[in-house]
Amino acid sequence: MQESYISLYENEEFIEIYKNNNRLRINRLTDQVSFTTELQNSSDNTAIKKPIVYLALFGIINIHGGLLLIIITNRKLVGEFKLGRIWKITEYEIIHSRRNYLHVGLDQKAENQKFVEFIDYSMHQNGYYYSNDFDLTLKLQNVYDKTTINTFFWNQSLQKPLINCNAHTFFCKFIHGFVEFTQFWINNKCINYILVSRRGRNSAGTRFYRRGCDEYGNVANFVETEQIITINDDIYSYVQIRGSVPLLWCQYPNLKYKPYPNLEISRDAQQDVFLGHFNKIDSYNSIVFVNLLDKKGKELELTYTYSEVIKANIDNFKRRNMSNKLLYEEFEFHKECPGLNWNRLSVLIERMKPFLTKNDYLKVSSNRICLVQNGLIRTNCIDCLDRTNVTQSLMALEIIKIQLQEANVINCGIEITKNQEFMSKFKNLWADNADMLSIQYAGTKALKTDFTRYGKRTLSGAINDGINSLKRYFINNFNDGFRQDSVDFITGNYSIDDEIIHTDKQINSRFSFTKTMWTAFILSIVMFFINILFGDVFTKRKILNVLFWASCSLFCGKIIFIYGTCFVDKPTLIKVKKD
Repeated sequence: MQESYISLYENEEFIEIYKNNNRLRINRLTDQVSFTTELQNSSDNTAIKKPIVYLALFGIINIHGGLLLIIITNRKLVGEFKLGRIWKITEYEIIHSRRNYLHVGLDQKAENQKFVEFIDYSMHQNGYYYSNDFDLTLKLQNVYDKTTINTFFWNQSLQKPLINCNAHTFFCKFIHGFVEFTQFWINNKCINYILVSRRGRNSAGTRFYRRGCDEYGNVANFVETEQIITINDDIYSYVQIRGSVPLLWCQYPNLKYKPYPNLEISRDAQQDVFLGHFNKIDSYNSIVFVNLLDKKGKELELTYTYSEVIKANIDNFKRRNMSNKLLYEEFEFHKECPGLNWNRLSVLIERMKPFLTKNDYLKVSSNRICLVQNGLIRTNCIDCLDRTNVTQSLMALEIIKIQLQEANVINCGIEITKNQEFMSKFKNLWADNADMLSIQYAGTKALKTDFTRYGKRTLSGAINDGINSLKRYFINNFNDGFRQDSVDFITGNYSIDDEIIHTDKQINSRFSFTKTMWTAFILSIVMFFINILFGDVFTKRKILNVLFWASCSLFCGKIIFIYGTCFVDKPTLIKVKKD
């Protein structure tokens, strides 16, 4: 396994980064980035500092009047298997190309400070992984067949300065998501189990500010989850994906617990949106879309439109004699699994078994591809989190049964679920994966993970779900604007120019209105309780005061909810389509 480090030198004029016999130089006066393969002695720079050894260059970001370098300073070994080691980022450092910013205006300095806050928030989010030994941004099937895609290359835009000067030596590809290893024994055979989830960067963001599909076919909360097992010299892999309903729709926060989803274009126009997404994932012989949405309430219209669009496309494929290209499976999760009884999930798994057994998986033996995965399961609910997590874990369990039978670890008919060590580690790994992806998208741990961990719904799990639901409400309404800005900045979905676009002046009028209403609301509640709690008897005057402040509280609360979109935390870098 190869190790890779970089050495950084800096003086008043340059920042120089060395790796092997290559040098990356950043001019601190012009911000020019240059690359040379000739190792040059930096001692000619008289004010040079002592070199510092770092692990990797995460990327370079342009800000007003300078550049920011994000350097990885510490890491944790997640695990190691045949292809190499996988590392998790634990510490980083931001280095400014400029010594000072006297050449930029006050507004630009304020924006620069905000940009640094965005980077700090993003980099403090758990879930950045990389490998020096193989391309972790690719599923193993693409690693072995040498197919390159950049969908899950999280820091790609931050590597553009390196691309522009052909400094490929300094490339380091990171994913954002989840990676964990475990090991268990079945019938005296050691099995290494690796779970990898890669978040797509093209429409990345937070729960309510990134929904549906954009005009380029990119869906929100798009995640590729790969289950890898190694047995002796054999590697088995199976990939599932999740993603928001691939239609053009939105669901912006407005202080309601669940805002209504809003379809932005007609059903006929949604056909092109769906096909744009389908073409992006169309690298398999067959794709089944598993829809877990409700057919009632706020999800009804979205479910109906989605179903009609898919069925129309299925008919088109049938007319072209490609009936297996696109398949559709509906499972109304909340209706089929009411309360704490989720045994009905077995019905969905039984319906999916023919697809799972027919379309194989990746098998590599002695570095030779023996089998390839021909079919893909794409699962969604409204958030692509809680219901999706449970369903994907059950699909993964069915696949690993098939793989272990093929590897002669277990015999056909043997129930692997009776192996307590395996089931405990498998369930906990999938529950941890669910929690991580949920934190990254919704801000809290996943709901319903008690079923994933223990195989049943529990009262304590239901209570935790209630607590996490409340946390989600406050985070999604009052913190997601900042969180969305952080994602947009770190992924390069937003890049700055020389104009001042996003200053506090833009939101002063809205801020004064919201501040006034919040102040009046809180003051009314305080005065209501003061009048209730203090005083010996309920005189006529006291009753009138209580009623007055109660009325003020209700009035202010109603105004706040009527104009809810004015009170939520909104992104400032990329504006939402409508307020």
